[in-house]
Amino acid sequence: MRAKAIWTQGAKTGNWSATFRGIGIVIRIDPKTEKPTEISWYLNGKLTESAPVICSLEVAKQIAVKVVDHEIETDAHWAHSEYRHNSDIWKKQ
Repeated sequence: MRAKAIWTQGAKTGNWSATFRGIGIVIRIDPKTEKPTEISWYLNGKLTESAPVICSLEVAKQIAVKVVDHEIETDAHWAHSEYRHNSDIWKKQ
């Protein structure tokens, strides 16, 4: 079964966020244009990476998920965050 990002929009900020494979993602939205300006990734609640973007919200979401998929395959810290997330799920069951 493949993980799926469940996106939610902040009521006050308008930013979109999700947790995907144990990695926190935030897409910052410009309140004037209502378009994405930045994507940030969080490991264990700490900002790890961020990148400016100029694209639609749907494209920003796709970029955010693809970066997580790629980094988990190539970076041990990202892979460990996914492992911790998955082991926490099993502990709750």
